[in-house]
Amino acid sequence: MPGAKHNGVPGFRHVPSRRGSARGTALAAAGGRFAHVRVVPVYRDFLVDRTAGQIPASLQKSHVVVVGCGALGGQLALQLAQAGVGRLSLVDDDVFTWQNVGRHVLDGRSVGKWKAQELAAVIRASFPDISVKTYVAPWDSLKADDWAEVDSADLWVSATGDAASNQHLDELVAAGEVPATVFCWLEPFAVAGHAVLHLAGSSRLRGLTDSAGRMLEPVSDLLSAPPPPKEPSCGAFYQPYSSLASLSTVVLTGELVLDALAGRATVSTHRVWVGSAESFGGNGLQIHPAWHGRLANLGYNRRFDLPVPPTP
Repeated sequence: MPGAKHNGVPGFRHVPSRRGSARGTALAAAGGRFAHVRVVPVYRDFLVDRTAGQIPASLQKSHVVVVGCGALGGQLALQLAQAGVGRLSLVDDDVFTWQNVGRHVLDGRSVGKWKAQELAAVIRASFPDISVKTYVAPWDSLKADDWAEVDSADLWVSATGDAASNQHLDELVAAGEVPATVFCWLEPFAVAGHAVLHLAGSSRLRGLTDSAGRMLEPVSDLLSAPPPPKEPSCGAFYQPYSSLASLSTVVLTGELVLDALAGRATVSTHRVWVGSAESFGGNGLQIHPAWHGRLANLGYNRRFDLPVPPTP
């Protein structure tokens, strides 16, 4: 082994022999029993470059807070890690249940455990050196607990779908108390999805909603929508749709997050995904009057980029 740090094979003394060196004798006796070893890098930069391609150093250093780790937020957080976002903070105070398994990135092994912590474990399993911090608490309680950590983020994402929570967060972004935020949610039965970027100093989410936080122009007419089904045991309402139906909104939101981090989105932006015409009729939903013309002219199964109106 020329150039090796040690002289010979470990465990053998280098003693001259009439029949050759101890090293040569040992290697000859071993024959084909030396296994070939392949080294595979597992650090995050290599894995991301191998799949997503060369990404900017700024994205690797970026910090995103994801509020809400449900079917939408959980899938989004995983996709952001795979896209190269270097630091994530996951905020959710819900426990994972069997009812969540059908369309979540987590599975039955996480039932009864905190969503945020289990999601962080899934992300670290693929990227051992990524920075992921979890908060098992409502996001507004972080002001008293660890506000400096989340306030230093480059971007927030609100995937709770809760109108009151989004209104509160929208106010804080406008006041400069929270970084720029992307709000994302699904319409009933996931027939459409929305992603709204609120940049401080630009138009707000409030320009798209009424005083109660309801959308002024949803794609489906919510006033005529049938009531969602109830759980037979407790009577709680739920929304039946597959994970496939929500993936388009995950992509819609993820692309807007990356555009915001890269500086490609310089003003507040509203992006909408509209599914097939059959998905509306099949779930007993009608089209909101404001969307009749858009869909008639541009069609279904596509993305719409719309301006965010000024706050009334």
